[in-house]
Amino acid sequence: MSRHDAPDIEGALDELYEARPDEFLAVRSALERKFRDAGHREAASELHRRRRPNLAAWATNQIARRDAAGVNRLIDATRRIADSQSAAYAGASGEDLRRAARQRQDLLDQLADLGVKLLSGLAPSPSGHRDDIRATLDAGSLDEEVAGELRAGRLSRSLRAPVGFGGLGAVVESARGAPRTAARARSGAASAPIEQARRAATELAGAAEHAASEQARAEREARAAALRLREAEDAVAAARAAAREAEKRVREARTTATRAERAAEKAANQLARAESQDDE
Repeated sequence: MSRHDAPDIEGALDELYEARPDEFLAVRSALERKFRDAGHREAASELHRRRRPNLAAWATNQIARRDAAGVNRLIDATRRIADSQSAAYAGASGEDLRRAARQRQDLLDQLADLGVKLLSGLAPSPSGHRDDIRATLDAGSLDEEVAGELRAGRLSRSLRAPVGFGGLGAVVESARGAPRTAARARSGAASAPIEQARRAATELAGAAEHAASEQARAEREARAAALRLREAEDAVAAARAAAREAEKRVREARTTATRAERAAEKAANQLARAESQDDE
């Protein structure tokens, strides 16, 4: 790349986010150095600002690269839910809404399963990241701006959908068999206080689910940290044992060398005496 060439920042970003998690920093440094050497300092700075994705985000990025059609279907399904929800509020049947919600849940499950497979060999327990992958796909498909990063496969961290965002939590509950029919909505059977309480309960349930998920993730991270600590302690113990063994070999070699020196000195003395007697 010369100073007169336009920097291919998009190609560089694709190369960066395709890299394995353990290779990300090395690839970023190489690309950054390449752009700086070519005089493209802004492009190099853009690369330098990119953070290494955590494992859930990395898996989600690879899902977007390997099954772009599936990710597009997920985003389209989310939009259909919004359209169907508006139609249901206007008095149309809620069946389309429930069908779209079920399809979206199925897509989330399928893509999350793919993410777990992609982590095979890269994480001690790939299935332990499934919830985070699914949540990232969920949140990424809800926000238009984030959806662009999701499609491009350039997320740097796992995501969580805001509680109660767009009423989607209520849509999912509707798909699971607790529908609030359009006819009932039109009849005004539920009073405003009851509706407010229902919405509050839905949001609190979502918050509780989010807290439980965060707790589970914290517990997984704690277990992983404990495993790394045990591995480090085992490595230290092995290093100490190797050091003791090396010291033992040094002592043995020193003893052997001392004996050899004494034997050589004795042999030299015997040779001297023999030569002296021969001269006499």
